[in-house]
Amino acid sequence: MIQMPDVLVLMSENGPIYRQIFTDHRPLTGRPLPYWFGYSSGKWRATPLVVRTIGFRDGLWLDRNGTPLTDAAKMTERFRRPDFGHLEIDITNR
Repeated sequence: MIQMPDVLVLMSENGPIYRQIFTDHRPLTGRPLPYWFGYSSGKWRATPLVVRTIGFRDGLWLDRNGTPLTDAAKMTERFRRPDFGHLEIDITNR
């Protein structure tokens, strides 16, 4: 029997854009192939979902202000849902 990884898929309203966040406790090791949204692994830590991402493509922007993001970037996100209809996301570039 083939075991499929646990994965969370985030889809964008702006077109056919998606992002995968693996939640099967896989480590972020080595240098994955560069990807537009990086290679993400997430774990539930009490309330927030903590997601660590590496493997971004060089030459991307971190935000709409044009803050550069390179292939050496490492990002940590914390997703919280305080109530129905609201989602809080804290992002740190470490």
